[in-house]
Amino acid sequence: MIQGSTEYHCKLDEKGRLPIPSKLRKNLGESFEQGFFVKRSIFFSALELFPNDEWEKEKQRLSGLSLLKEANVRFLMAYTSGEDLQIDGAGRIKIPKVLMDFAGMTNKQEVVIQVVVNRMYVWDKAKWEEEQNKSIDELPNLANQVDEELKNTNKG
Repeated sequence: MIQGSTEYHCKLDEKGRLPIPSKLRKNLGESFEQGFFVKRSIFFSALELFPNDEWEKEKQRLSGLSLLKEANVRFLMAYTSGEDLQIDGAGRIKIPKVLMDFAGMTNKQEVVIQVVVNRMYVWDKAKWEEEQNKSIDELPNLANQVDEELKNTNKG
């Protein structure tokens, strides 16, 4: 799990590199030096950024799926499609163009990094603001759904 603040505002540079804010670097601890895995979000026009140690745990969790079921294979092919990223000397990662296009990002653009448990969502700032407004409107319904899932999870 990633500790600390849940959102960070920053700007992509002219080459599409994302500077990891110093406070986030500190909160990531040793995970920061290990690099990241970036992929498309399955729910949003955003990117999911995993510290490599968290991505390894995610892959391990998914390894229990049978590869003899087409739905599982299709899901895994889409969900695990992404790229490993290394940190450069200035603490930046280079977002691949195909993923920037997916998320509607351009060079020199303001973005928001939103931490959610074991991953970070990287958003175009305008899309993030739009999603925040939508989420606020849907929050009571979402809270009820999550509460029910937590109740069912805690029964077992």
